[in-house]
Amino acid sequence: MSVPLYSLRITAVGEYVEYSLRELRLILFSDAVPDDIASYCAVHQASELTAELSPGQQMKLNDKKLSGDRGRPCGNGKFTTAWPYHAKF
Repeated sequence: MSVPLYSLRITAVGEYVEYSLRELRLILFSDAVPDDIASYCAVHQASELTAELSPGQQMKLNDKKLSGDRGRPCGNGKFTTAWPYHAKF
């Protein structure tokens, strides 16, 4: 089993996150999220980065691997609103 480069725990979900998830989008922001955008974000507590992030790496959200390419969204996974998630990169 590989060690995650980075992990985070969702601690709060803004009231409009559900609408983004319907479009297969998720905006993650640290607990320092500005008030004017907090309603659109999933707020998280993060771990320390254990290695450098690089192009081509995959994100794992629970047991679902997600990937993006050249600025396209990571929309090949299905999201639900069953929070909290624990994401590993």
